[in-house]
Amino acid sequence: MKKLCAVFLLISTFLGTLFADLGGFYIKNYNFHGTLLKNNKMEVTENIDVHFNEERHGIYHYITEYVYVNREGKVRTYKNQINKINVKNYKFKTDYEDGNLIIKIGDENKYVNGDQHYEISYVITMPDDRIRESDFLFYSVLGAGWNVQINHFNFRIDFEKPIPDYATIRTYSGEIGDEENKINVLTQQTSTYIRGEADSIPPENAITLFTDLPDGYYEGAYKLSPFLPWLLCILAILAASFTIYIAIFHKRKLVVPTVEFYPPEGISSAEVGYIIDSSADVSDLLSLIPEWANKGYITIKEEETKLKTKKITLTKLKELPETAPEYQTDLFKALFRNNDFCNLSRLSSTTGDKILECCSKLSDEFTDERELYKNNLLPYALLILTNGLYYLAGGTCSTLGYTENIGLFFGPAALVFAGWYLIASQMRKGFLKKGRIILNILITIAASAVNFGMSILITGEDCNIPAVLFFISTAFVNVATIIACKILERTDYGAEIAGKLLGLKQFIQTVETPRLEVLMKENNNYYFDLLPYAMVFGLADKWSKKFEKISVEKPDWYYSSNTLFNTMYFNRIVTEHISTPITSSATAAKKAASSSSSGGYSGGGSGGGGGGSW
Repeated sequence: MKKLCAVFLLISTFLGTLFADLGGFYIKNYNFHGTLLKNNKMEVTENIDVHFNEERHGIYHYITEYVYVNREGKVRTYKNQINKINVKNYKFKTDYEDGNLIIKIGDENKYVNGDQHYEISYVITMPDDRIRESDFLFYSVLGAGWNVQINHFNFRIDFEKPIPDYATIRTYSGEIGDEENKINVLTQQTSTYIRGEADSIPPENAITLFTDLPDGYYEGAYKLSPFLPWLLCILAILAASFTIYIAIFHKRKLVVPTVEFYPPEGISSAEVGYIIDSSADVSDLLSLIPEWANKGYITIKEEETKLKTKKITLTKLKELPETAPEYQTDLFKALFRNNDFCNLSRLSSTTGDKILECCSKLSDEFTDERELYKNNLLPYALLILTNGLYYLAGGTCSTLGYTENIGLFFGPAALVFAGWYLIASQMRKGFLKKGRIILNILITIAASAVNFGMSILITGEDCNIPAVLFFISTAFVNVATIIACKILERTDYGAEIAGKLLGLKQFIQTVETPRLEVLMKENNNYYFDLLPYAMVFGLADKWSKKFEKISVEKPDWYYSSNTLFNTMYFNRIVTEHISTPITSSATAAKKAASSSSSGGYSGGGSGGGGGGSW
């Protein structure tokens, strides 16, 4: 009980200081009269005699909505409803701020001075306590928010339903943390009422009454209906079930891998990189370096510096053809900006900017007849519907009110959507890396676990959704979220090209040395023809290793101090010493762009408020 009062006094006093005024009036007499109805409503009339020392419009009076009660070792939160507000013979306005009802009494066009009498009435609806063992009365007839002296205070609470003789009402009064009757409030109690009075009450002092009552004392106390969160939870399960059904039984164009020894005609390695993951990356553009060299547009020269590091120089032999796509011509110009030579160790930030622009232009290549997927909004609509219902269910499951904790669930919801986007952008292509899909499934599950955990932590055992129902909905929504991307449909072109690329990827992974020897006899440039495509598949190391026992001649466009050519060594030159400086310049450009803005300003944080006379 001591903890109970300490919690209440701490909160009420803190909130009181937010609204109190430091001067201008004092309270001569304060009379509180309440009637406690058997449905746990309190009908209140307050008569306050105020003396203004200077001209003011009137006074503020605030009433807290939230009550925090320590029962059975657990602090429970209750939200009261305050209505039927009236101030006799005065204009007034009401507003809600920081969990308080604020009654602003007075006329902004008039001033008052000297003695004024205010009669304020309202009804407080206190909810069911959600405790089976007992009911209780816990009420502050005087809050700690008055920052002025009260010369005399008296109160009376009548009980519509008589309280038991053993229910002795304890009085707590004083400043923050006081656990005794410090103000020396004199009280008289019967089974039908309690009354009391005190004189010369200092500022920021409260008077609080408490007693245990038998379970069932309150009849028909207000309870927040669980209908809405239950309904939302069930609808989320139904929406998820429908999404799973569509994803499993929806007829899609099947991607059939075909036997391929060469990449599809007219598609560069960079474009293949975009097709396999729907993302235009710098690594996709890097594959163009060996591709251009192999086609005779540039040469690659490797030198060792005095510091034993590799210096790579690209030399332009001729311009790209006029038919080359824009992303390639722009990248070519960016590398050879000033002359016919490009020292990769000295790439500027301007070059990095251009490389990032080329990534964007690469994605623009797949429109119209080269569109990979149909404009199908169904999976996105189902995703939004399913997750929206699920997170609304979690956000409205509080027993305090339907909107009490809904904002806290936006973070987990955003995490789920981000995880789904990463999965969808790759799984639908058929080229998804296992590590990436596992990561995103874990992200989705983790976000849902956070959602469920938050509902339990916020509302405790009083959550309006049973844990079993929430667990079932979480499982259904997770599965639906992960496989919703299966509903996306490929275009005829997308299905055809995906089949060829899957076949080529499978070939690079599984081809054996005897078959490669035959292909090398047919085309002694075969290793270099497929290396750029192996790079975007993430198989460059595996592809180069397959040629360790096959004689591959050093190409005339590659210059090196090493007389013997080795595919594994060359692969390292391409994937490390060429890619690293280009990737670094693009990364530096991206960081420079993201750090160009700043945020934060004085006075933008939480806090503020006031009250008293105005």
